[in-house]
Amino acid sequence: MKEPRDSFEKTIADMSVLYELALAVGRSSDLRRNCDIFLKTLMARKNLGYAAVWLNSELLSPRKDSGQPHAVMVYAEPEFYVQQRELPLSHPIFRLLRKETAVTVAAGDPLFTEVTTEKNIRGGVWALLSLNHLGVLKLLSYTRKEPFSEEDLNYLRNVIGKFADSIHACLDHQRLQEEVARRREAEEALRKSQEQLVEAQKMEALGRLAGGIAHDFNNLLTTILGYGRLAMGHLYDKDPVRDDLAEVIHAGERAVELTSQLLTLGRRRASHPRPVNPNSIIADTDRLLRRTLGEDIEIATVLGENLGGIIIDPAQLQQVIMNLAINARDAMPDGGKLTIETSLVELDETFCKGRAELSPGTYVKIVVADTGTGMTPEVRRHVFEPFFTTKETGRGSGLGLSTVYGIVHQAGGWIDIESAPGEGTRVILYFARREELAAEVLPDRRAAETPRGTETILVVEDEESVRMFTVKVLQELGYNVLQAGNGGEALLLFDTYRGPIHLVLTDVVMPLMNGKELVRRLRRTGREFKVLYVSGFSDEVFAEKDSSAEASLLQKPYTGDRLGRVVRSVLDGEVSGVLPGIVS
Repeated sequence: MKEPRDSFEKTIADMSVLYELALAVGRSSDLRRNCDIFLKTLMARKNLGYAAVWLNSELLSPRKDSGQPHAVMVYAEPEFYVQQRELPLSHPIFRLLRKETAVTVAAGDPLFTEVTTEKNIRGGVWALLSLNHLGVLKLLSYTRKEPFSEEDLNYLRNVIGKFADSIHACLDHQRLQEEVARRREAEEALRKSQEQLVEAQKMEALGRLAGGIAHDFNNLLTTILGYGRLAMGHLYDKDPVRDDLAEVIHAGERAVELTSQLLTLGRRRASHPRPVNPNSIIADTDRLLRRTLGEDIEIATVLGENLGGIIIDPAQLQQVIMNLAINARDAMPDGGKLTIETSLVELDETFCKGRAELSPGTYVKIVVADTGTGMTPEVRRHVFEPFFTTKETGRGSGLGLSTVYGIVHQAGGWIDIESAPGEGTRVILYFARREELAAEVLPDRRAAETPRGTETILVVEDEESVRMFTVKVLQELGYNVLQAGNGGEALLLFDTYRGPIHLVLTDVVMPLMNGKELVRRLRRTGREFKVLYVSGFSDEVFAEKDSSAEASLLQKPYTGDRLGRVVRSVLDGEVSGVLPGIVS
């Protein structure tokens, strides 16, 4: 029988342990840290040699499909005893604890081996305690020969009950942290999507604005270049005005290039996409690059094999490479290295998730990298905006990368930029891979003189200067020309004119009634005629093509010679589709 004094001292000692453990419970919300503080304190006070915590897997990963429920070891001290980290819930440990909240098993008992899942443990006494619905705590004493007494188990039940509460709090905290992290991830994904949407809307708005400006400007250029070349044709070779007029025409042709870039930015430039081998385009461009960039720029091309093809206008792909290379040159004023690489890549859903125009599949990847000054994050945010440039005044229009952006997206591709100050820039292009490749297109052979004709042509154009130039050219080539300033006038002329009208030459973009609607109404009369649209845009006509007859589009600006050749070819049924205006 124990002396009262001994029992009192033991109670005081146990209360001291309980107080210390209670303090330990509140020291950490991290599960492993909590277990470490709590169990090391308990092991030291109660002279235990080993402790392990097993928790139900569904509590640890409630949102994941973990298959068959099982228990997972989340803590063990010392670690070197650990042999198994997962146990099925049918294991003898859990069967024992379904009846009692605390069980003791000593070496020599047949159950000792069954509940010992650790290595190199042959003796001692186990105390197995239920952590309520959370899992199991295993405690091992090497110093005991006999099982734990009922008094010891009651004490441990009391202590472990507090420990189970702390584990529950840790799991709640962990779930809260995971939920916060998930929400932050969702918010970040939403923020990025909103930024991409705003950027896309901004680029679309800028593109429309640029395209509208270019369309109006092309009307002016048609008049300037058209009358300029007509006047040039009437001057003697030694006429003193000839050089001045040549400068006017040269400036107009430079303006054509500018409007072409603006239309590309707005994805409203006529393009002629076909399957092409990007390696061939880059190889052809390489020779031009070496002449353009200068001797202080080292150029390296690393071209992948068996790329297949991509769908793009080959001239536009060449323009993309040239624009990127010139930008790279300007970023390397003291010389450097330009590298152009091509390869095949497989893009998965994760990569495509934030890139709206891409879907999982095989892509041709083109990388244009330089060793230049690099870009700040602020510059990268604005780099595709038209007229944005970091170059000094007079050294750039700010349309180089805007044009690249327009061409790549018009071709259904994607563009990424990796850059940092002092670390150079990598521009990465992605285009969907196609197996087939197109045959080479032979150059057009044109006659030396502008062909003439006597047919009747109805010219419909709301811009008076363009209309007058067009009428003048066609009349000088022998055609009978009717003219109208809008769709209503054209309908009246078509209805009252009794002779045949062989060709309707109409602008696409006009107030009140556009060119396509005019042609639809004219066709309802049953009279046959050919159609030639003219416009600074291309997609207005061929996005919704008149299926009753083949239509052609002549791009503005155009010269008198070009107009005469196209009109003759359309009347003879030799051409259809989008036809460039200014050609070399």
